[in-house]
Amino acid sequence: MYADVDGLTMYYEDHGRLDGPPLVLLHGFTLTGRLTWDDHLTALGDAYRLVVPDLRGHGSSNNPDGRSAMNHRQFARDISVFCDRLGIERAAFCGYSSGAAVILNLALTRPDLVAAAVLAAGFFTIPEATRGAMAGLDLLDLADSMYGPAGDPLDPHRAMFVDAHRALGPDHWQMVLRDFLAIFERTDPDDFPDPESLSHVSAPVLVLHGDRDAFFPVEIPVELYRRLPDAELGVLPQTGHELLDSRPEEVRSMAMDFLKRRYPVSSRPAQTTR
Repeated sequence: MYADVDGLTMYYEDHGRLDGPPLVLLHGFTLTGRLTWDDHLTALGDAYRLVVPDLRGHGSSNNPDGRSAMNHRQFARDISVFCDRLGIERAAFCGYSSGAAVILNLALTRPDLVAAAVLAAGFFTIPEATRGAMAGLDLLDLADSMYGPAGDPLDPHRAMFVDAHRALGPDHWQMVLRDFLAIFERTDPDDFPDPESLSHVSAPVLVLHGDRDAFFPVEIPVELYRRLPDAELGVLPQTGHELLDSRPEEVRSMAMDFLKRRYPVSSRPAQTTR
């Protein structure tokens, strides 16, 4: 399905209990809704209506405004309008990596919309060490490191990644990686909220992180947890950035326990306006 979001055509899917309270699932940069959440839909969808969009410029969602719009605050503005278009007045949100950064921006600009949030492998800043590690990488080196060498029959992830972005052209995956690299190159504050503003997030938040995250060391989620006024922290041992893939059952268990306590189904009226 598609929604018109101020000229952006945003692809999304509905899953789970369609008459239940909405839970919006946001993927990370370079990924799509399907790549990130398909393996989790059955477990998460027992109680909630799962709304799974592709962010601007990813998967089957276009990007009419070009590279300047590929930042976390613009993604948050898109999701805000997207929810309005679907008649979602209030929802819980679960985001992975960049999807979590989008939710932080959304929680500050639309406190009326964000009832609760789960941030998996999220961040509110990029460490200089991570910027340095990404500097100078070309697209092919990045693709090899993230998704395996081209033609490697033992690692299907590269083919899945390329196919996931084929709706916007056979080479669109290269544009996605180029935009991803740009995040680490720029110092534009338009990507992230001011750290001091995080104390104004009113929604309850669960921060989930791997203690071996190579991109965003554990100090970052700990500081995020300390800055948020109503937060819980879960650190998974011996786990890297890909915690949804490496520790799926633990992540789902912790997320569902949090949502049942802070976004209980019985207290949220179903929203079915489409």
